[in-house]
Amino acid sequence: MPRLSTNLIPRRAAAAIALISLGILVASVWAMAQRVDEYHRTSDKKQYSFIPVEARRFTYAGREVELADMPTAGRGAGDVSVTVRYGDETLTIPATVEPGPDQLPDLIRHKDWLQILRFAERGRTSYDEFKHAIDSGQVRDRLALVVRTPPPGRERLAPGEVFRKEWLFDLYEFNPEGGFAHERLTFPRGKKPREGELIEGTWQFYAALIVMPKLGRPSPRFLGDALPAMGWTLPAAGFSGLALTFATAMALAPRRR
Repeated sequence: MPRLSTNLIPRRAAAAIALISLGILVASVWAMAQRVDEYHRTSDKKQYSFIPVEARRFTYAGREVELADMPTAGRGAGDVSVTVRYGDETLTIPATVEPGPDQLPDLIRHKDWLQILRFAERGRTSYDEFKHAIDSGQVRDRLALVVRTPPPGRERLAPGEVFRKEWLFDLYEFNPEGGFAHERLTFPRGKKPREGELIEGTWQFYAALIVMPKLGRPSPRFLGDALPAMGWTLPAAGFSGLALTFATAMALAPRRR
């Protein structure tokens, strides 16, 4: 009776472990998807999507909106201000960061410190579906102008330096009936935001992130998101995936002589 090779037994064991790990991985990922779907269906957390507006002239709520650059010596970075006309109301906003070259089209030269954003609650729709709903008028969008003001002389961040807690954010929402609703907020300095600070989960917080340089943006936090809802499925998927990788490598490893 032929004897089994000493290499064949561990290969068969590794293949069996790989199959078991694959089954656990598939089951845990499926359960994870169900838990995440249930979380999003029952969660009262609002999800917003933003569409940047780069045009200098457009219409909102039946009123003309026009943005223009004006030379203002000694008043803003680069001696430039941006005037915003909305119907009969006008804002004059000195540049807080030196703009890019004036040859850049539309509002691109100001995107590091000023942006116009269309936004609305997105729900569970895809971005394309959301944008179509906005463009077709199925969803009423909101419009806001966001301005970031860094402390003087501290705009250029060196590696490892983040000054976002010293930045100011002015948010001007365009009221459909005319005029602006203005808020000035700072980045939260602690785990619990205080009065006058941005609150994570609000449209103001996410709008502020858009005008932050990538180096200064905070790492995403998952507290209050779907991560806790995953429960046992997350470690089960992680460990089974790791076991599947090692077991497959052992089963397919070259035979030793």
